[in-house]
Amino acid sequence: MKTDEIRACRIHRFGPPEVVVIDEVPKPSPGPGEVLVTVEACGVGNWDVLMRTGKVAGPDALPLTLGAELAGTVAATGRDVVGFAVGDAVYGSTNPDFVGAHADAAVTRASMLARRPRNLGVAEAAATPIAGATALEMVFDIARVVRGDAVLILGAVGSVGGIATTLALAAGARVVGVVRAARDEAARRLAPAEVVVGLPAPPPSGFDAAIDTVGGELARGAVALLRPGGRFVSAVAAVDASALGRADVDARHLIVEVTSARLDLLRDRLERGELAVPPPFVLPLAAAREAHALLDERRAPGKIVLMPAAR
Repeated sequence: MKTDEIRACRIHRFGPPEVVVIDEVPKPSPGPGEVLVTVEACGVGNWDVLMRTGKVAGPDALPLTLGAELAGTVAATGRDVVGFAVGDAVYGSTNPDFVGAHADAAVTRASMLARRPRNLGVAEAAATPIAGATALEMVFDIARVVRGDAVLILGAVGSVGGIATTLALAAGARVVGVVRAARDEAARRLAPAEVVVGLPAPPPSGFDAAIDTVGGELARGAVALLRPGGRFVSAVAAVDASALGRADVDARHLIVEVTSARLDLLRDRLERGELAVPPPFVLPLAAAREAHALLDERRAPGKIVLMPAAR
């Protein structure tokens, strides 16, 4: 490989995990408002599967480098970038298109980058930006959770749901976390939240807010458990509350916006010990195809992170 080239995990067509290849491509350069990051770890998530299968990108985008979240070191900065210098340890997301991170180096928007939490390794930091930003936006910006609220969280043991549960508890809410199957270790980790399998019977006054990371029938059922004026937010799909007979519910679908400000808030909470990141499942960059197969087969043992330096 030439010194001005990097490895990148790319697709040239949409399809199954087999379409994922490792190409040697020219090293990118940052433009105005951009930062070039030497990637030390990069997270793999469901959005990468959607990208690979063509559900969120058109054929005119091909070929493309997969990946939306990363942790690494600043290698160069573009014009008009302030707050970052070469050598800074950072974490964040690449761009609103959620592409480009699965490589030895990646260009990111400076507005989607922040200093890396001091108490996290690069793998844990790379597993955090999108799930953390999503949970922050859902809990505080849309569900507007405050002390005393009763909050229902669907998928409470997932990467987004777990952080959302911790945030809601820290805000002083009473939390019921919904899981698909009994998991004792999850119940211990999410205490003092009540963890239940399937939807619970509603308390007398109903739930003030419901946070959905699962979708489907569980999401529609959660709308029925909200009190009048309750807030419902889904990171999966839009739910028509009026069609479910609940025009009195504020139901929204979130497409996350990763910002430096949210990443700063997340870092501060992590460094204060208010949030914990479960150890991710680490694979080398060359095993990206395996990572996609694990996600397709729902066999991923936690958040998957690719490490470019691992061989």
